[in-house]
Amino acid sequence: MIERKHFYLICFDLENAKVEVIDNIVSNSGFYRMSEGTKFKETGTPCKVKNYMVGYLKVVARMAAVTLTKKKLEWETSDNFNDCGVFAMRHMEMYKGSDVEFECGFSTRKIFKTCNCKT
Repeated sequence: MIERKHFYLICFDLENAKVEVIDNIVSNSGFYRMSEGTKFKETGTPCKVKNYMVGYLKVVARMAAVTLTKKKLEWETSDNFNDCGVFAMRHMEMYKGSDVEFECGFSTRKIFKTCNCKT
């Protein structure tokens, strides 16, 4: 997904009935809303995508009841808004499903986080 020049992933695990948002930025940064609004305009993009996917996959009835969760990443940042495309590409490359250990090789130490994507 790209929203306001920020890249992130929405992953549908049909086998385990999960929908996860994978993003390098802390969830309260304001790029997107995770909530379901009463009107279409108020609904966050991840919820809209989930609703479109559920409509597309009516065969998989249990997906409609799935709650959106944001995958907790040890390498989340609160101030690196420039490298989200790099994070999203690496996340797509390494994510193998919610029940598999998810490791991208990004440092969890603050001193390395700032230069991790600049080398």
